[in-house]
Amino acid sequence: MKSFFKGFVILIFAILMGCCLGCFSAVWAAPSQAVLTNPISVAVISGEDQADYDSKIAPLLKEGIKNCSGCSFQNVTPYTKDGKISFADIPARLEKAGLTSSFIFMNWNARVTEETKPILETLKRLSKNGIVIVGSAGLAKDAEPTLALNRTVLGQTPGAVIIGEMGERERLHTQSFFGPEMLTAIRPPKEYMGQGFSSLFFASRLASQWNKKTSQDWLAHFQSTKSKTRRIWPDMEDFFNR
Repeated sequence: MKSFFKGFVILIFAILMGCCLGCFSAVWAAPSQAVLTNPISVAVISGEDQADYDSKIAPLLKEGIKNCSGCSFQNVTPYTKDGKISFADIPARLEKAGLTSSFIFMNWNARVTEETKPILETLKRLSKNGIVIVGSAGLAKDAEPTLALNRTVLGQTPGAVIIGEMGERERLHTQSFFGPEMLTAIRPPKEYMGQGFSSLFFASRLASQWNKKTSQDWLAHFQSTKSKTRRIWPDMEDFFNR
């Protein structure tokens, strides 16, 4: 009888311990689960004048996340009174965005100069702190020669997810900045070719699936996918679920 009673007590104790461990596990898992339900807010720095951003860029970004109710793109680009981009104020905007945004989308890239160097240094700090930077490879202006990415702001930002643009014949746009720092190049819908909009479509797709992975997992996933794909330029479906 004593043996039965002792065994019964041990059984009850084991059940209670199991329940407690389950409770603790639920508590420990709660923070990571909470991350998966947070709204997704993407900070955008764009190279267009404010009027062009509002009329061309914003509608495309909004269309790209129309099926993601918790997603939004916030234009944090600083402008002058006449709606021109204020490069001197970009670093401060980036620093602030790094505290509140899911990731940062740089719809802009340019040669590293004395004017753009503060932007580069800020992006380096953000990247080092685990902030994902997605950006456009960039296009040289009509009167300028094309440029190697390692001479540009995003090309010198460690870990930046750089997206180029392909033309009709599966080749890089002739004015595109180029180099191995680029994750891939994407061919946009025909009506948007030649405008440097490929990165917009990539950023929208990433935003709509952002909560499926952590920041570092996304970066590892992108590099792993690229290394396993035989094509020079993996397409969108290689990186994201169909």
